[in-house]
Amino acid sequence: NKWNFFFSVYALRRVGIFPTIGLNHTILTTIARAAVPFALSGIFVRVYSYIDTVLLQHMRGDLEVGWYSVPYKITYAFQFIPMALSAALFPALSAAWKQDRARMGWVFGRALRYSILLVLPITFGIAALAPEIILTVYGKEFINSIVPLEISIFGLVFMFLYFPVGALLNSTDRQRANTVFMGITMAVNILFNLFLIPRFGAVGASIATLITNAFLWLGTLLWAMRITPLPTGIVSTGIKSLVAASAMALVVLEGKHLAPWPLSILAGALVYGVCIWALRAITREDFLEFTKLFRKLSPSADSSNQQST
Repeated sequence: NKWNFFFSVYALRRVGIFPTIGLNHTILTTIARAAVPFALSGIFVRVYSYIDTVLLQHMRGDLEVGWYSVPYKITYAFQFIPMALSAALFPALSAAWKQDRARMGWVFGRALRYSILLVLPITFGIAALAPEIILTVYGKEFINSIVPLEISIFGLVFMFLYFPVGALLNSTDRQRANTVFMGITMAVNILFNLFLIPRFGAVGASIATLITNAFLWLGTLLWAMRITPLPTGIVSTGIKSLVAASAMALVVLEGKHLAPWPLSILAGALVYGVCIWALRAITREDFLEFTKLFRKLSPSADSSNQQST
């Protein structure tokens, strides 16, 4: 971070921008105050992201840490997807917060829909193939990682859904509320780990992670609904996507016994795509808007009238 800061200052000086900024004590104080919640959020996230491993090692030993680390890494490997979505969302939500509150709610709703449509097939697919993934990639020595993976991967659902909510809070000057929820989540995570790890080991740590992610998402969502109501059609999208993901999981579970399991992934993906299209959980317009969002282009005002069910 220090390197990034000093390099940025150097680059600004090279192009002659930095001297014209005119930083004074008032501006520096304002920036510092605004940065505090984000700094604390980073600390809280670090703590509750790693405290489970520390407690697991202390209470159950290195072997259980190894069994837990594998599903942990697999789960968090997908975190870049909602992070990319959040990075694209933040400027659009910030601009809409000042200019058009209705459009802000629409952008927020689209982000939630895309998160649901993306995360459910990933989650159900990995849960259905957890034994094959663990035994093929890591070997029989990690057979005790299968159940923790089957549990931990469902925490990915709440992780995906949290990022649009967090982006909404941060872009509407509610970063303090977001930080408070993260602090409470950290405490909840520690308490559940202290209770579950001595009894269930790596499985207990996985359960604690799942509960923690759900708690953070639900708490921040309830606060976000004070800013904008829950977008129309979100519940419907969730139900339709859940039906499609369940159908996909059934195909994968049956297919992996009839053919090499990598082929069942293709069959499952095809079933999921057909189901969400047939149920109208996604339309052609969604694909276009999804592309625009990741290119950080604001949707047109006319698009807000296009609602899919």
